[in-house]
Amino acid sequence: MAVLSPRPGRLRTVVVAGALLGGAIAVAGPAHAGADEFVNDINSVGIGNHDDPHNFDLVGFGNAICWRLYTGEAPAQIADSMFANSRTGKQAELTHDQFDAAVRFAHADLCPDAGPKH
Repeated sequence: MAVLSPRPGRLRTVVVAGALLGGAIAVAGPAHAGADEFVNDINSVGIGNHDDPHNFDLVGFGNAICWRLYTGEAPAQIADSMFANSRTGKQAELTHDQFDAAVRFAHADLCPDAGPKH
């Protein structure tokens, strides 16, 4: 799996990717109990970086993923559509593995009650 090095503009890439989640724009609200964990997890796969003062804005990206999980979309379908819709511009640097990880981390850290019940 490719790990992207931190650089300016990475957050913009993720925000654009978040907008590709079906046109939903996440509005900042109160932090979830797992928001810090989500940010740490998402940074660990090269999305965003700990030095960016706006790094915590990635929680909005995770919340947009959660919204799709709550509507019943399958995690693989969400990752596939984010990857397919991100193939232009700077967001094209994100890999399918990174999108898969983002969906897993959002589910585990931000909305463990979303999605199908096993």
